[in-house]
Amino acid sequence: MKAFLIAVFLMGLGPLMFWLDGDLASDYGMRGQTLVPANIATSDRRCKSTFFILNQCSFKYQLDGEKHSKNYVIFSLGAPDTVRLLKSTETGELTSTVGQEYFWNRIIAILFFNGISLFVAIAVFASMFGGRTSAQTSPQPQRAAPAAPAGMPAGHGAQAFAANGPQASFGRRNGGGFGQR
Repeated sequence: MKAFLIAVFLMGLGPLMFWLDGDLASDYGMRGQTLVPANIATSDRRCKSTFFILNQCSFKYQLDGEKHSKNYVIFSLGAPDTVRLLKSTETGELTSTVGQEYFWNRIIAILFFNGISLFVAIAVFASMFGGRTSAQTSPQPQRAAPAAPAGMPAGHGAQAFAANGPQASFGRRNGGGFGQR
């Protein structure tokens, strides 16, 4: 049961990271636009680093009386030092310095976590549906060695026949040929 819950968590990790960093599409659209400082104060700024290169940064801001928040998952050797809100002169949409400067780092993080999710999903489904059939796992019956040919002592001819096939020269003992005993 524990392994199942871990697998479910890992399969959901990629979509969860995409959902947590939900501004990728809008930030991509603003990459070619002119961005100016929005002069809006931010609060509750946090950047938490995990495993040296994985950073989760979030902050809150208030616009027209409504509270908003942004969250970013970034692969970077260091967490961003500052965050400023930026406004597009063409559309009026808001983004941040972190959202624009670390855009490709965010893409890499999302692709990495979706890759983990895909790998775990394939492994789970392969173990569930790609198992071996009963014919592949059942042991093969062993064939008995044929009986000794007429005129041969029991055991010697049967072993020679089984080991060497029907072309075996019967009558050999200790390297001798026909007629030698």
